[in-house]
Amino acid sequence: MLFSSSVTKAAAASDQTEAVITAITNYAEQKTFKSSYCGKAWGCFAFCNYVWKNVFGHDYYSGKLTTISTRGKSSNVYQFPSQNQAKAGDILWCHSPNSGKESITHNMIILKYDSSGIWLSDATSAGELWHNNEKINYDSPDYKDNFNGSCILTLYKISDNLWNSVSPTSASIEKNQNPPLEKHPSPLYRSTDNP
Repeated sequence: MLFSSSVTKAAAASDQTEAVITAITNYAEQKTFKSSYCGKAWGCFAFCNYVWKNVFGHDYYSGKLTTISTRGKSSNVYQFPSQNQAKAGDILWCHSPNSGKESITHNMIILKYDSSGIWLSDATSAGELWHNNEKINYDSPDYKDNFNGSCILTLYKISDNLWNSVSPTSASIEKNQNPPLEKHPSPLYRSTDNP
């Protein structure tokens, strides 16, 4: 009896994970957005806030999240989300400990991950869609500054009740925004666009 109950819970979690991934992927494909979010976030972090607001109904600034960070620089890009039970839709922020023009900072929406790579949706600092539900290997040249141990890793975990309320069609599409996002070939993630 206990076994079938745990199998049912695992299947439900898997179905919910797929619902969240579908909602985020569909939103990012169809959505247009400004590279600024309410004058509080820009570029890749603006993109993450638009996703959260339109898929979960709340943005980072609503406080409906849990924040977990590494205690210093880390290259454990698989272990960190795994040990902290990151879910589809959570935001991973890779940032250097120093601030200023040359600091490294990039926010991305985690969709899933395993020991070989991370599937994510993200945008450039110019506000252009970069990846949407694409697998990125941990040794990817595009993410070498983020994943090679030069950054602190911070995980913004959306609250469970908001996560559990998502259906594949949850994302709302706002009207009267900028032209559709274009896939951008270069990272352009060196900026100070984070909280």
